Amino acid sequence: MSEFPGNGNEVVCGKLFASWCHFCKELKQPWAKMLKQLKKHKVCVVKEVPVGDVQDEKKRNVILKALTDELHAKQPIAPQGGYPTIFKLDDVHNVVYFNGDRTADAMLEFFLGKPLLLQQQQKKQKKSNTTMRRRQRRSGGCGWWGPCNSRKKK
Repeated sequence: MSEFPGNGNEVVCGKLFASWCHFCKELKQPWAKMLKQLKKHKVCVVKEVPVGDVQDEKKRNVILKALTDELHAKQPIAPQGGYPTIFKLDDVHNVVYFNGDRTADAMLEFFLGKPLLLQQQQKKQKKSNTTMRRRQRRSGGCGWWGPCNSRKKK
């Protein structure tokens, strides 16, 4: 028996799409950018399934059932109101669908969760503060590289 995806260290994410869909074509770049960023943070299992290209409804249902079984999802995975449909599996393998902005940042926030993004922002802020303190020491107390006007001797 193989270990199923999403064992706590992984993000299981997916996209159901159709190659003819205008919205799916628009999503290609943000999706690729998001995946690149996502792979920097976590191991991810990515499933991109072109179910919209399958004309026969029975075959489409077989594909979706196989995807649901492969990911050990508790609910059936299915398109939600059209294409593209973006989803993830939570820690207990419930299917959670994305319905936010179709931007790389919004999707990344969806897959990683807000706490991780807040941690990243706090790290950037801390690094920025450290840089400012270094500049202040080098310049004699001012935030700029040059001498501080308030410390000039007359």
